[in-house]
Amino acid sequence: MSRALMIQLVAALAAAAAPLSAQIVFEPPRDAPVVNFGKTQIGDLNGDGVPDAVVGTSAVFQFEAAFFTALIGQANGTFIPMAPALASNANGTGIALTDWNGDGFLDVLHTGAAQVFTRLGNGDGTFSGFNSFPAGNFIADHPVAFDADGDTRPDLVVINPPVFPSSTFGGITIVTRPGGVMTTQSISFDTKPTYAHPADMNNDGLIDIVTVNTQSGTVSWFENFGGTFSNDRTSDIGGRPAQIAIADFDEDGVLDVAAVDADTDLVRVHLGLGNGFVATEGIDANVGGVGVSQISAGDFDDDGTVDLAILATTTDDVTVLRGNGDGTFAISDIVSLAGNAITLNIGPLAVADLDLDGRDDIAFYTAGDASLTTLLNYTYAPDAPFLDLGESLAGTNGHPVHLASGTLLPGEPYGFELRGGLPNSNASYVVGFSEVGVPFKGGTMVPSVDVLITPLPMDALGDIVITGNWPTDVPSGFEFWLQFWFKDSGGIFNEAGSNALRVTVP
Repeated sequence: MSRALMIQLVAALAAAAAPLSAQIVFEPPRDAPVVNFGKTQIGDLNGDGVPDAVVGTSAVFQFEAAFFTALIGQANGTFIPMAPALASNANGTGIALTDWNGDGFLDVLHTGAAQVFTRLGNGDGTFSGFNSFPAGNFIADHPVAFDADGDTRPDLVVINPPVFPSSTFGGITIVTRPGGVMTTQSISFDTKPTYAHPADMNNDGLIDIVTVNTQSGTVSWFENFGGTFSNDRTSDIGGRPAQIAIADFDEDGVLDVAAVDADTDLVRVHLGLGNGFVATEGIDANVGGVGVSQISAGDFDDDGTVDLAILATTTDDVTVLRGNGDGTFAISDIVSLAGNAITLNIGPLAVADLDLDGRDDIAFYTAGDASLTTLLNYTYAPDAPFLDLGESLAGTNGHPVHLASGTLLPGEPYGFELRGGLPNSNASYVVGFSEVGVPFKGGTMVPSVDVLITPLPMDALGDIVITGNWPTDVPSGFEFWLQFWFKDSGGIFNEAGSNALRVTVP
């Protein structure tokens, strides 16, 4: 966009807009290659203060050796993969990242058969040693490290799925190390567990264990009595919960459970009762995607209220739900994965600040291109000149992403971008001096059409980048609205559109 055109745009007076809550915004996915598939864990492997990643990979056949890939973070959401390292001599998709031997370096714990295999970190992204210890009956999977007995040493809980997939029986095994002596407690129960989540469900200061049991539509609570755990106490939440996230969603000081229901493709929030159990009746939240399989909690807009991120494999996207602080949620962003969504449900999405900008980002394994996929948080700060209004309309490459940068102070650099449009095609940039929000081609035209900048060529990735220095004579407080639209046979009516932005000049 030329300087002269920007001056023309600000020549008109804009109607004042009502205050709105900013949308949560994520950039399109970035990928780093890994081997096979597995659970993603985030931590600082080499002590440089930048989050790194480990993807626990699996053997193809049950008793073959399995490997994991360590990836060194570059503080910008990208990673450099290390050479695959041996994880176990028997198949298992589960992996945990913790300082198991207390030397200050993160170690890898990988499940295989009825054992957990340890690879000790060297503090530089490499690993040495190869030991194992028993963890239940025949199968041990999906390990999670936590401090079960309050001695500051990491302990472990693993899922023990049944030998035969048709069986409804299963169990968990907790490994503690009081005084440095390894102790195991295996608990069998008649609801097949899928994943285990450590959490203090009854506010007694001890970390309990909650399992999600997909086949039976239940969650089970195992109360912690100082390092030993009760038998299961089950809450029936209905449906087919593929995965859960635990947090205080209604801000009453009691932990709650949010489950993604694979039968209805809804998120269902079950409020904690303060005694370890959760309410049977849930609060439903629409996800928008189909084939929901993974869920994680984070504060993605830094407002102090818990939000949710959900992976949907059929529609190939991640939906971000903004928390309202009362147990209810609303869709705030949908990030398309361009055909790469994971095809296996192998654990929660990893949430961490991958680019050190103070905002929660998302990482997970994607099977479509065998990679670690990262989604960087681009949510605008409350004092930013940009307000994301959502309302994107998916096309061939999913939901196009409209981003802006700069302070909009006189003479300072600015940028407006379109990501994920239709490659080697043309787009129109709609500029409005008011917000109308009218139906258009199956979506919503947010700006009034006061200026139409067209054609703007999209590159081989479907991207457009517009940069310059902000004009010096734009009045403070001036507002306008922006949205990209383009012809696309993948759209509902052969049209696709980006999210809209409201721009307020400081």
